[in-house]
Amino acid sequence: MSTRDDDTHHHDFSSVKTLYMDVKNSHAGYMLLEALIALQIFVLIVIIFIHILTFLTRVDMKPSVVQADIALIQLKSLLRLAEVTEITTEKSCFIRFESSFCLELIQRKLVKTPGTEIFIRDVDLLVFYETNDCVMLKVVSNETIWNQCIYTYN
Repeated sequence: MSTRDDDTHHHDFSSVKTLYMDVKNSHAGYMLLEALIALQIFVLIVIIFIHILTFLTRVDMKPSVVQADIALIQLKSLLRLAEVTEITTEKSCFIRFESSFCLELIQRKLVKTPGTEIFIRDVDLLVFYETNDCVMLKVVSNETIWNQCIYTYN
């Protein structure tokens, strides 16, 4: 081999190396961009996960509050067209459309009897009492206290 062939061969190798370095350098920017996009996607997923976890924690902490608030609205609606027949601290009885029913505490639940319609679960204390114009219901559940007028005398 002549010197000229060695130079040409060496020259071909350096041009391939230069071409490889050019391609590598042009892809380096893309790799950085891909890494930044992947990081942004990861951060977005973590933020969404934290929001979902926070929401679920809040919902888990107060189911009895929401349940009791809804139950009290349902009770007021049920009793709107009823008449009181009996009030004791443990039980209140009513008549509505010629059908009589009572509200009472059975196994830590506020239940409409006859039947088994449950209004509030996990009741620690339930007391019915009368004021001048109202039948009041005091409920203690999971350290939360409700004291509401559920029936108004006309």
